[in-house]
Amino acid sequence: MSATFNQINQASLARAIKKARQIKPRVHVNGFNDFTVAGSGGNKYSVKFTGKGLDFTAHCACTGSLNGSICYHAASAAPVYKLQVTERAAQTALCGECSVEVPAGCDLCDSCHDGLLAAGQIGTFCFECNLLPAMENSSLCSRCNELDILMEEGVAN
Repeated sequence: MSATFNQINQASLARAIKKARQIKPRVHVNGFNDFTVAGSGGNKYSVKFTGKGLDFTAHCACTGSLNGSICYHAASAAPVYKLQVTERAAQTALCGECSVEVPAGCDLCDSCHDGLLAAGQIGTFCFECNLLPAMENSSLCSRCNELDILMEEGVAN
């Protein structure tokens, strides 16, 4: 069983946070949304988070969590997970077509871009600057093409 942080009893969450502050368990980051938290008796518990953004659910392998309570292991790892989510959000955007994560500054994922390109709904972007549409039968936009010509003629460096 697991508890959604936005839907749980606030008193239960407050107790878990208070216990986490008292015990101060060591939280080891295994990867994005995956943690190992030391228990008060020396046991280690796997804590994972699922959900979208800051609306997430904690899953812990301890008996308290398995019985449906919010545990201090999850409460200890939650701030680290929130930081991971915030950092990832700053580095990513959503594809304008299918809403999957793409690197910040991109409008489309590779799959949607290729599909729209094949359908003739968008053109390719300049190979050099990746900002302006490429000219027909060229991999460069007109601005980069002119700079290329000037560089070949030795006028620009």
